[in-house]
Amino acid sequence: MKKTRVILLLVYLLPFSLMVLIVWRLFFFSYPEFTSYLAASLQKPEWDTFIQQRFTAAAFVAARWIITVLVVLYLAAGVLFFFKRKIIVEKTESAINFIFKKLREQGKEIFTMPRYARWLLFILLIFVTVKGLWYIIYFPLQYDELWTYNYYIGNTFWQSILLPHNNHILFTATAWFFHWLPVDPQISIRLPNLFAGLALTVIFFLFIKRYVSVRAALFSTFWLATCSPVVFYMLFARGYLFVLLFTVIALWTQLILIENRREKLYSAVLLMAIVLGYWSNPVFMYPHAAIGLT
Repeated sequence: MKKTRVILLLVYLLPFSLMVLIVWRLFFFSYPEFTSYLAASLQKPEWDTFIQQRFTAAAFVAARWIITVLVVLYLAAGVLFFFKRKIIVEKTESAINFIFKKLREQGKEIFTMPRYARWLLFILLIFVTVKGLWYIIYFPLQYDELWTYNYYIGNTFWQSILLPHNNHILFTATAWFFHWLPVDPQISIRLPNLFAGLALTVIFFLFIKRYVSVRAALFSTFWLATCSPVVFYMLFARGYLFVLLFTVIALWTQLILIENRREKLYSAVLLMAIVLGYWSNPVFMYPHAAIGLT
């Protein structure tokens, strides 16, 4: 329980520290100093005039009021959480135990499958990994990948998520951490999609197995792993594979909620999958609309 309290405290303090930083910048910087600071933070000093055109002095004053209200509300929520800390800690631990229980159940389902199914799934995962690594290393970088690296991933973390015209925010934020690996940038910026592809393969297999059969899961997962768009998205340093991953997660959790509306934790998983799906790419709107009709 003590570890859970520490984790919850850190989770609470992280957004609060960001709010304090914003308050400091808004209230202790003049408007010209603030816009210059934004331009310098984005390593685009020539954007000072552009930022002032988009973020006017009136908007700067409004932002001061908005952040003040948000800080007050956040502190009030912190006081409420303090008095309700016992219940919150218990519910958090219950949620964590539930997640690990479900993961163990899925692991047991895999190990209790027929031997041929386990071997075929294992071979398929090895195939996906080797194929993905080969393409990542030898397939030439595309224009969009180079542009994404030079403009977003290869700069500061804030640039990777805040610069305009970025439709793949979750991917560029994730790839920013990978690009610090001591490997060629061509490999590092593509690795997130390899791991996302492996997760997609396993989750898709378990999803089909749950609602159809083991054989159907093997055939459909083999089709997924060799489908041309999926193969390309597993090496293409953009956020499209993340969209596929969160689509499957959202669809599965939606079906579980249809079966049993009392599973509140799955509602949180569904909401998280939807949010991350849109952060991956706005094109998530199309599968989201279809899932919403189920």
